[in-house]
Amino acid sequence: IGEAWVPECNSEGRHTILISPAIEPDEPARSLEILGTLIHEVVHIVVGVQHGHRAPFKKCALAVGLTGKMTATTNGPELTERLTEWLKLNGLCPAGALNVSNRKKQSTRMIKAQCIPCNYIVRLSRSQAEKGLPLCGCCGERMTV
Repeated sequence: IGEAWVPECNSEGRHTILISPAIEPDEPARSLEILGTLIHEVVHIVVGVQHGHRAPFKKCALAVGLTGKMTATTNGPELTERLTEWLKLNGLCPAGALNVSNRKKQSTRMIKAQCIPCNYIVRLSRSQAEKGLPLCGCCGERMTV
């Protein structure tokens, strides 16, 4: 749900942190998760992204209060308490959740051609099908749409 990018990947030569907008929209737990993800990614930048989630990352992550599996850390009790106090002073993270369930999915432009005798299936463009349906790669019969 988060990514840390090195300056070499940024057009302005800066570290970049991306946080997914798909974090569940449960306030204030959402803000705690966003901040915990931000801290996780900052740890990557501080120790160097080349270390991944290995020992240098783990040492720093534990020191700042992250717990759990290092590839998917969570806020420890002390960090949660500190972040909760910070949120009381500064307000919740101003971020809306991304709802991808309402997104219109693009339908395939390919159509299905099938060999009736052996049930072999291929997909091809409509323009190719209009030129003529292919022969089955298994039995040589003409395929149908």
